[in-house]
Amino acid sequence: RDAARSVLLFATDEETGNRVVSMDKSNYSKHAAESFAFQLLDAAVETDDGETTHVARVNYLGVSDVTVSDIVNRGTDDGAESDRTEAERWLVSYLEDQHGHSPARDIKKASAIDGLSWDTVKRASQRVTTKTKSGFQGAWLWTLDLSKGSTKNAKNAGAREPAPFAPFEGNVTPLHRIKERDFENEHAE
Repeated sequence: RDAARSVLLFATDEETGNRVVSMDKSNYSKHAAESFAFQLLDAAVETDDGETTHVARVNYLGVSDVTVSDIVNRGTDDGAESDRTEAERWLVSYLEDQHGHSPARDIKKASAIDGLSWDTVKRASQRVTTKTKSGFQGAWLWTLDLSKGSTKNAKNAGAREPAPFAPFEGNVTPLHRIKERDFENEHAE
């Protein structure tokens, strides 16, 4: 992982049947730490020999609040509320005690003292805070924003629709026609 420039993690969400991809690491993308969901659907494709075969087609579902880490760690849940929900409650309580906002570095220190994983708190913050940066090298300020809601209550809240594909308007000959034409040209001589 340390040598790679980019790391993508994949998992199947057993609750929804969707596949989830999380960008675990990216040295060049502004989308680091984001996840998106997709489905694999059956698509029939005609082969060169006129037969039909079935392949997978990706159906993009948009940005996902559920990460691969969330899916993998579900198995450790003993029926109690998940760490992520606990982290949301902790973060809301902490920010209320701080009059609704606090620098991220203070939140990180407090979460460590209370035994919460910083990664879990950051994921929870996506659902209950807005973040602003004060100046070019200023500190990140997290502000309580309960209008975002929890993923427990709104599964696909904020999911973006995928951009439609533009229709192809070029002049294309199907591959099997090109092979037929090449075969005819070879045997015409």
